Amino acid sequence: MGRGRYRYRIADRFLNFWFRFINLNRSAIEEGLYTADDVKREYPQYLGPVFEDVAREVVIEEMKAGRLPRAARLGPQWWTGKSGPQEIDLLALGRGVAVAVEVKWSDGVDPEEVAESLAAKVAQLGLETKTIYVVVAKSFAKKVDKLRGGLLKTYDLTYIDQLMKTKAQTAA
Repeated sequence: MGRGRYRYRIADRFLNFWFRFINLNRSAIEEGLYTADDVKREYPQYLGPVFEDVAREVVIEEMKAGRLPRAARLGPQWWTGKSGPQEIDLLALGRGVAVAVEVKWSDGVDPEEVAESLAAKVAQLGLETKTIYVVVAKSFAKKVDKLRGGLLKTYDLTYIDQLMKTKAQTAA
């Protein structure tokens, strides 16, 4: 094996929560120094990465349903650009098409603003493919489906809830 650093991630969300909030603060909890108010204050930061996992599930379901093009590879994309470290939350590469996804655990997100920023990041990669931009957020300030001639898809919690309920009914 190589000498690189390994990063492990707990996939089970309950265990992930337990290790993040309970195990880490067990002594303080027992002493009454860490309370539910502390968890509530830190919870939105914790939910950001969790929501990225949910967004990944949504993208995969949309690909399976044919509402997004299928891709051979799907994952986060990091690189160092002229302005420093850059990240695309999810990038899917398929035959002649890319799906670039930005995830925001926020309400009232402006999808055009987020997608414009995402498009600028994609341009830095120099992909010579058609790109579909996807923004996943708690909620949006407005609905938009076009971005400078490109396709923009938006998914909010209402849509995600419907999608997951349909998936659960289909599986049953």
